[in-house]
Amino acid sequence: MEQTKDGIIFSITVIPNFELERELIGFGEGLTVLTPRFFVQRIKKK
Repeated sequence: MEQTKDGIIFSITVIPNFELERELIGFGEGLTVLTPRFFVQRIKKK
């Protein structure tokens, strides 16, 4: 975990799926997905 002036960066190991996508989208603009690239694009489209 890393604290920056813009927030906190943390890492989790998961299998990207619809349920995870729905949970992350629930955080709205307050969350930025950094990797994997294909999942970043899916989140941006929503």
